[in-house]
Amino acid sequence: MTAKEKIIKYLKTKKISQDKFSRTCGVSNGFLRQGKSFNIDLVKKIRENYPDLNLNYILFNEGDLVSGEGSEFDFVREENNLYKNIYKKNLLDLQRKHIKLHETLVKALNKIEKLKSKKPKK
Repeated sequence: MTAKEKIIKYLKTKKISQDKFSRTCGVSNGFLRQGKSFNIDLVKKIRENYPDLNLNYILFNEGDLVSGEGSEFDFVREENNLYKNIYKKNLLDLQRKHIKLHETLVKALNKIEKLKSKKPKK
């Protein structure tokens, strides 16, 4: 079985589409069906996006298709995504408040300008 066939088997086991794999790893949609070989950058992307995929099995036929460490990595990745989402929400809230403060300041400055222009000149 080729390395690409092993990856396809992994994707089927995990119910992940080949299109999703292609998008997450930055390769063309037909990559797993074409004759192109792996490069180190792709191996890094695979490891980053699919940490439970045992690369020793893919490349050297050592061990099992899925490593036992995946669940821990999945948890860390899920936690990281949760914190990113919370951070984004908080950042958006702060930006909205910042915009409101600036709008209030502009209104106040406009009122001051109007008051200055109404003052009689000596």
